[in-house]
Amino acid sequence: MTAGLKVMVTTGSLVALTGGWLLFQEFTTPTQPAEPVGLLFNPAAISLISFAEDNAAAALPVSRLTTLQPADARIDAPASPPEPAFTAEDQTFGSVEGVTLLDNKKSVIEKKGAPVTKRADSRILDMEIFDYGEWEIAFRDKDILYVAVEAEAQEIEIDGVRHSLNKEALNDSLGEPDFLAEDGWVYIRKQGAIKLYFDQDSGDLSSIHYFHSTGI
Repeated sequence: MTAGLKVMVTTGSLVALTGGWLLFQEFTTPTQPAEPVGLLFNPAAISLISFAEDNAAAALPVSRLTTLQPADARIDAPASPPEPAFTAEDQTFGSVEGVTLLDNKKSVIEKKGAPVTKRADSRILDMEIFDYGEWEIAFRDKDILYVAVEAEAQEIEIDGVRHSLNKEALNDSLGEPDFLAEDGWVYIRKQGAIKLYFDQDSGDLSSIHYFHSTGI
């Protein structure tokens, strides 16, 4: 039998239980109009259970089993609504792939580890590129010029949220571009900017670049 405080009453009795609980229950059966009722008290509820003369507990049929709670019993809060979808208004372009535009070579290596390769770009003086395979970071001196993610990566992390790398999905996530360039779409959020580059022949997404909005 479930542990708890048991009080034997007869039909029509008023019972006061510890904690301010009150119960008035009128209960009859075809065979025993005044059959005793056992009140089983536990922290969650009071369950009415019929006890035979031999004091062996016998559960009532479901239709005759009642569970009661006091008016001041704790009521569980309703389930929290689902998290809203990540929208364009939520974006700050504070980071891409966990890298911010305020990072430097040392902090990038601390966050992402050593690059697969490093290479220079002969077109820009003092430029060095950290190649991480499907994405790369370009530095000039110690400062980041851009972070580029190739379409082959299939996903990109923006502000800690993963996005599928296809034109339609990104347009849904980022909203309407701030302006259209001949080779892609540009989005601006505060000090950061993201540009989607498209293949000029197929129109498919080729890469995404993340850079300072002042560099546009």
